[in-house]
Amino acid sequence: DSCGPGYFSSEPGASECTGCPGGKSSEEASSDCPETCPAGTFSSGTPCTICEAGMYQTSSGSSSCTVCPAGTYNADLATSASAHDSIADCSACSPGTKLEDDGTNVEKHNAADDCELCGPGYYSDNEEGSASCSPCPDGEVSPSGATSCSSCPAGYECTGGTTTPCAAGNYSEGGSSCGPCEKGHSCPGGTDQVPCRPGSYQPDPSQASCLACPAGKYQQNSGRDACVDCPAGYFCPERTVNPIACGSVSLFCDAGATIVTA
Repeated sequence: DSCGPGYFSSEPGASECTGCPGGKSSEEASSDCPETCPAGTFSSGTPCTICEAGMYQTSSGSSSCTVCPAGTYNADLATSASAHDSIADCSACSPGTKLEDDGTNVEKHNAADDCELCGPGYYSDNEEGSASCSPCPDGEVSPSGATSCSSCPAGYECTGGTTTPCAAGNYSEGGSSCGPCEKGHSCPGGTDQVPCRPGSYQPDPSQASCLACPAGKYQQNSGRDACVDCPAGYFCPERTVNPIACGSVSLFCDAGATIVTA
């Protein structure tokens, strides 16, 4: 039988054929291997073969193909050598994604789906494909698949790509750390500090809630650390905002009641 493509026999009547050297090939029934495999293909004792998906080869006469570098892929299913003859044939993963493999596993470079979204707190803005995503700077945060980071929300601290709510008694206006709640405010946790409402107060720092002004005192303003003594001629029940004049119908009538006059 004659030698098949990619094989040769230089001796008449030889009992077996020899595979062509790497990067070379032949037609059927050849006595040598005159064909040099073009870029985008390879051979290793076989006919010239187009590089498979995830690979490329820029040189002619090659015995193997090269896996696309990290951050890139080639989804062409060996349909054309011209789709595998340049490193530019390896498409870059989109910003907001990564492809971590260092070019050793072809199965991680043969489809667009091989590009993974950056996780929360990480981002990638590289138009040429990223092998990894970068953590957001301290004081910033991002969702999955982000191309940039934004300011940490109020009530949280953002460091090393992690977003953590402030503990009760602490607050942040948005940034890399939480701080103790100020007097005159409440900090229930996971928020900016909240000014105490009129009729309440907080004399201590690092508190989760405000206190009601006791009977005999009042507070008309928000964000205060003390209540004011009720003035003479007025009455102040618990949580009073405005003192009630003695003899006022407010003492005897429920809110919304109709005032009856003689």
